[in-house]
Amino acid sequence: PGTIRAYRCRISVNHNLNSYHFLIVVVHEYAHYLNWVEHARKVKPHGAEWKEHFRNAMETFFERKVFPEDIDKALRTYLANPVSSSNASKALDKLLKTYDSNHNEEQKHVEDFQNEDVFVLKNGRVFQMKEKKRTRYRCLCLNDGRDYAVSGMAEARLLTEEERKKFSKGFLRSLFR
Repeated sequence: PGTIRAYRCRISVNHNLNSYHFLIVVVHEYAHYLNWVEHARKVKPHGAEWKEHFRNAMETFFERKVFPEDIDKALRTYLANPVSSSNASKALDKLLKTYDSNHNEEQKHVEDFQNEDVFVLKNGRVFQMKEKKRTRYRCLCLNDGRDYAVSGMAEARLLTEEERKKFSKGFLRSLFR
């Protein structure tokens, strides 16, 4: 979601984040800046020193109760041992997405589905869940009949019964003749 170029002291952040996610990313990148000023290249970018800067910088926002209670709790849990990205924390990432202006209650994550569920990704491709493979899921693409490894965090929507009928076996057979 963001990057820092310490030698120019410039922080850039994705424009499409909600205000809470935006703030977390800015503070994350600011912690990199503080780490750079204090240690330059002598420490790891997401090492113990950066983690301490990140925690300390976030404390001001906790004291001022900037975040809703659910984000506050998830963020404090994440900050116990922050990693390179808030996206790496599934719980925090999912929660932050619920505050997006375009959040759709029907929108789920692939990891929320069961085997044989049929779902559509944001790009319009339709898949049937097959099995979990570590962090990804083997899914059959009903558009082209091929298997794909799909991230469990990919946003998707279950197809309605009517939509699912369009991808019946007969329809699939006609696609691959």
